[in-house]
Amino acid sequence: MKDDQALSAILSIVLMLILVIALAALVFLLSTGMLSNLTKPTFISPKISAQAISGKNVIDIFNQGG
Repeated sequence: MKDDQALSAILSIVLMLILVIALAALVFLLSTGMLSNLTKPTFISPKISAQAISGKNVIDIFNQGG
């Protein structure tokens, strides 16, 4: 009976650690804005990247609204 209690205690501690780590990862992703980027269909529109490659000013690209 004592072994079962020890095992359940270890399992509950491990589960709590997993939950805490998952929550911390979620908060980190939200704070860095990664989550909103992942839900968008594209990170950078092809027009912006094409203009950046061709050497146009980055400020002009963002002023055009992407």
